[in-house]
Amino acid sequence: MRRIVFFPALQLAHEAGCTVVLTTQCIEGGADIRRYEVGVRAAELGVLSGGTLPIEALYALLLQRLAESPAGRRSPHSMQMRNKNAYPKKY
Repeated sequence: MRRIVFFPALQLAHEAGCTVVLTTQCIEGGADIRRYEVGVRAAELGVLSGGTLPIEALYALLLQRLAESPAGRRSPHSMQMRNKNAYPKKY
């Protein structure tokens, strides 16, 4: 029997005021947290979607948000980590 500890960990992070971003290391595409049940449940716990941004860009954005956020306040959930132009269109 497997224990599921992913969601309780996200709940604890949310309660602690942490900003959590769900992303992927896939070469193409991105993280769409509305597509699968796990992502939807994570979003309900305040997890942000990394969209199509690579991890390096997400890291820079999170550092910028940290610098701009008042002490003790997490990034607003309405501000998803997306950039529609992160990957150029293929011809």
